Amino acid sequence: MVPGEVSVIADALYSMGGVYHIIEVDNTQKMAANRAKMGRYRTLIALGVFEKPPKFIWLTTTEYRRRQLAKLCENLNAYIYTVSDIK
Repeated sequence: MVPGEVSVIADALYSMGGVYHIIEVDNTQKMAANRAKMGRYRTLIALGVFEKPPKFIWLTTTEYRRRQLAKLCENLNAYIYTVSDIK
């Protein structure tokens, strides 16, 4: 969060080895909400909030949504899983 600039609330967040791991669960929100959230994360990255590039971990419901999220996460360190991947 950068007061007056941008803020975002992750579904879960932890740091390991100096790298933030940002976990997002795409369950019921619209893709527009995911697009806006990734835009805010990109702004935080551009502002230098993270010492090292963060790792994004997404959990979604379908292959179609996985492909959409992959486009949103282009050029970022992102892993996108469907529910069937973790069953």
